[in-house]
Amino acid sequence: MKGLLLKDAYQAWKYYKVFYLVAVVMEVTSIWVNGNLFLVVYPFFLMGMVPFNLMSMDESGKWDIYCGSLPCTRKQIVTGKYLLGIGTALPALGLVILCQALGMSLRGSIRWGELGSFVAVCAVLMLLFPSVSLPLSFRYGTTKGRMIQMILVGAFCGAAALLALAVEDGMPLPGRVGAGALVLGMCGVYGLSWYLSVRFYEKRDLG
Repeated sequence: MKGLLLKDAYQAWKYYKVFYLVAVVMEVTSIWVNGNLFLVVYPFFLMGMVPFNLMSMDESGKWDIYCGSLPCTRKQIVTGKYLLGIGTALPALGLVILCQALGMSLRGSIRWGELGSFVAVCAVLMLLFPSVSLPLSFRYGTTKGRMIQMILVGAFCGAAALLALAVEDGMPLPGRVGAGALVLGMCGVYGLSWYLSVRFYEKRDLG
């Protein structure tokens, strides 16, 4: 399991470190550009694409077939991708907390309640894309899943745009209880997504 995680981590850094650079630049820029949710939300979309793209590389290089000869189970392979998804997104979430806190401080004072609610919404967005794309990829493969991913990209961008407009029009962010329930619910969805991916991948014929 450790070897699978290290392999994915090395690949993610080698091939997708530009994603992380773009995420940092956009989040830092959001400190001075108040109210532009695109700068804050888009990095989560980039982070969510990393596990899918690594799966595509595994399939194109026949790693998924070779991996069947190694002392690891399909459940461990799936778990590695989900842990990678969390591992790539959590730093982005921490960066959001830091940048939004700095932005609030520069504009007056840090409103911790508002910051917590905003971070909860970001946490949901952080887990939403991989929660939907990974089970479909483990079920149908990344070749068929790529078209589905394109649909998800459009849906994600559309939802983010609607969220930005709603916030600009004065839509209130969830309170402390609502924010906690939102995060816990999304964690449950992520866990269900992992379970479905394991079931799909264990039954899939890789030959």
